[in-house]
Amino acid sequence: MELQSELIGVFRKEIENLSGKCYEASSIVEVTDIIRGIVAENGCRSVVIQGLGVDGEQIKTELKRIGVQVLELERCEKPVDVLRTADMAITPGGLLIANTGTLVMTTKSDEERLASCLPRIHVAIIASERIVSKPEDAAQYLTDQLQGKSPTSVTFVSGPSRTADIEMKLILGVHGPHQVHVIVLTS
Repeated sequence: MELQSELIGVFRKEIENLSGKCYEASSIVEVTDIIRGIVAENGCRSVVIQGLGVDGEQIKTELKRIGVQVLELERCEKPVDVLRTADMAITPGGLLIANTGTLVMTTKSDEERLASCLPRIHVAIIASERIVSKPEDAAQYLTDQLQGKSPTSVTFVSGPSRTADIEMKLILGVHGPHQVHVIVLTS
């Protein structure tokens, strides 16, 4: 448990260096409180939830209670159109790589992958047991995920997308979300 806590601290430092944010929560109630805060701080009016299962129900109920339109990606007729106009998407995370501040996501469809990059804010929720120290340690996770399954993509997310113009002015969110938030669910 101590090693896990240290890895979360390293991950937090690294993702924050990359303009992302990391939170720890010990229950779905705390996760919901964090999400409510992100929604309020950013004036979000619409949120897409993708693949959260049972935990997603409590989040969905609270967001609706505060007047946010909640859409489930799995139930959308035109998911890309919904993702393009949503203020925020909430997805499960696959793995965290502490030393690089990287979130690893595997997806089965293009729509699932786009949930992490089309809305201006991406929130990933991930269990604390799914953190490794360095990129090489992710090999077993990826082998397990890809064996017998065929996701369309494996995505490595290290904070909001960024680019610099000719004058080297850094611009966030050009090719993806403006904000990346990772909520680590500790047990």
